[in-house]
Amino acid sequence: MAIITINELNKTTKLTNVNETMPIIALIGPATYGPVNTPTELYNVDDFNSTFGGTLCKNYPYAAIAAKRYLSSQGMVLYTRIATEAVTAAYTVDNMLSVTANYPGTFGNSIKISIDPLLLSGLNHIKINTFIDNVIVDFRTFSLQELKDVGSLELDYVTVTALEGLTADSVISAVDIVSLTGGSDGDKFFTEEDHYQDEYNNLIKTLDPIITQLSDPQIYEFAIIAMPGISGLKNMEANIADLQNGESVIKQMVSLTEARKDCVAVIDPLVDSTYNNVLTDLMLDDISSSYIAVFYPWYNAAITDLNATILMPPSVFYLDGCATSFKINKPWNAVAGPLTGTCTNCTRTIIKVGSQMSRSLNNMFINPIVYNRNFGYYIDGNNVLNAAANTRTYSQLGIRQGINYAKRELTKLCHIMSYKQNSSLVRSEVLGRVSKLLEGLKAGEAIYGYRAYINESAMDMADGIIRLTVKIYPTPALEEFVFDFEIVNSESALNE
Repeated sequence: MAIITINELNKTTKLTNVNETMPIIALIGPATYGPVNTPTELYNVDDFNSTFGGTLCKNYPYAAIAAKRYLSSQGMVLYTRIATEAVTAAYTVDNMLSVTANYPGTFGNSIKISIDPLLLSGLNHIKINTFIDNVIVDFRTFSLQELKDVGSLELDYVTVTALEGLTADSVISAVDIVSLTGGSDGDKFFTEEDHYQDEYNNLIKTLDPIITQLSDPQIYEFAIIAMPGISGLKNMEANIADLQNGESVIKQMVSLTEARKDCVAVIDPLVDSTYNNVLTDLMLDDISSSYIAVFYPWYNAAITDLNATILMPPSVFYLDGCATSFKINKPWNAVAGPLTGTCTNCTRTIIKVGSQMSRSLNNMFINPIVYNRNFGYYIDGNNVLNAAANTRTYSQLGIRQGINYAKRELTKLCHIMSYKQNSSLVRSEVLGRVSKLLEGLKAGEAIYGYRAYINESAMDMADGIIRLTVKIYPTPALEEFVFDFEIVNSESALNE
């Protein structure tokens, strides 16, 4: 018989390389390129660079820095680029043609193009070559008649538009490599003090529909959300109507996490907040939530992409710690302490937090980044902002991550089982799957114990309802560590 050989050619362009055990994080911040106000899934650093530009914003580059660090650890990021109304796309005009970057931002200023006129089959054509870092990344050939008929053609990085007067017989001159210019990132959220209120109104007006989109856990899954450097931008509120999620960045974050109840928002302090005024400056004095975690203070860090040392919000250091810890630990293990909460990139700060200030901050349910001469810089807190918790266990950030993980996985299971038949066998299958999930969490020390059961009432059976109740007892946190150090005067006393 004939030999049959099958060759598989994998020509997919997206290489995921995602560590499936690492929680997805959502980040909102500026970028130098890419879609605006659109949550976008990213799987590696190349994804980020090709989608949102390889360069960092001049202002508020923190979310992009956090995204790249998390992606480099094989985590997945849901990134939403946010920009003010001042955002513009780079462009150039020549030969009755306009060439514009597909997305606004300063990354477009690094795009270069050349135009080659061609005569093919008796028709005038042009070839557009696109360059980034002096390397051709795209080229396209089309007739002037085609361009005139459709008005504009979108290529991989640029859009070519016919200007008034262009015809199929127009004579197009060759254009050597020229740069697009005029792109801006829309990353200046505050420019002049007299306009702060209007600018803050614009920021919240832009953020509000984004938060509404991200509030649906069925569409977007993530365990942590942050707006590095922006969440603690100003202690002010927007004075505009018809907002769905609150008048400030903080209220928007609280609204999202309380609606989803399966993720934690990481909040930065104001740059100049003193440790005893962090919550007051953020207008969080009267808010108690299991879904909010506040960190303090800002630290300087060396950023290779910027070739500079800049002041960085603490959320970036926390997310960096998450990236390192989540690769080897479960997501409910605390990203804190000198082993799992190390901040390797810290250099110096305006305020150096020691043990006494750290204890005060922890008593306020704030997570400090401290300095210890033996261990260096590390996160010395594991708190959510839940002052109403009955015990310290239920205000622990790591434990909250475990509870949220259980919720997300149980929700997925319910979606899977919701199209089964209404039978006793299916009810047994549901309990079996739930028990398997929770046994895994128990073995992983996320929970200490659980109970799952289904209401077996005749009415529920008749109505096709599975009324599942799941009770979990999270593994308690250490409340205090005490050791007695005794000096004795004889060997026999060692055994007393």
